[in-house]
Amino acid sequence: MEEKTEDYDKAPFRALVKSPNESLELIYALYGRQLYAYIRTFFNDDTHFVQDVISETFTVMWNKRKKVAKLKEPFFWMLHVAKNRALNILREEGKHPLQAIDSLDSLESAEFIDPASEQEGKELMEQICEICRTQLTSSEQEIFYGFKFEGLSYEELMERHGLAKQTVKNKVAAAVKKVRSALKSILQVLV
Repeated sequence: MEEKTEDYDKAPFRALVKSPNESLELIYALYGRQLYAYIRTFFNDDTHFVQDVISETFTVMWNKRKKVAKLKEPFFWMLHVAKNRALNILREEGKHPLQAIDSLDSLESAEFIDPASEQEGKELMEQICEICRTQLTSSEQEIFYGFKFEGLSYEELMERHGLAKQTVKNKVAAAVKKVRSALKSILQVLV
């Protein structure tokens, strides 16, 4: 029995130049499950990171669609991009572990803060600013400020910073976690 070397259709990849939106939808429909299963092996079934990698892989494919359309093995190129992005996230995760949070609203309503005077309130704000300056990466600072203080949505932040929506969500969650942790030590109160 002859072994089949080509298990996928290259036509959707070839059509990326002429009809990119339809091609990306077709590529996702045809290979999304395979890509999802492949990426999931890197993240122990953490769907947030898997979705982030898929989104960024398709973003790269969109940005390089002319190159992808000419590739000899575009499917394997797509897997390679996904693998590299997954490994980058794992490296970043090792430096700044992220933990999913149920609600980001709890930081907005700081009911546990009851400053006795305006001076105490100013000192607390200065401490929060210091936390943001010293413990958040520059990217987390910008996204956290936009989300919490400017009231920007994930979509607006996504457009402003050129990131995938899930990446923005992850950065907001990481920033909130770091600020919360630092506030716990400052206020000596469990949040």
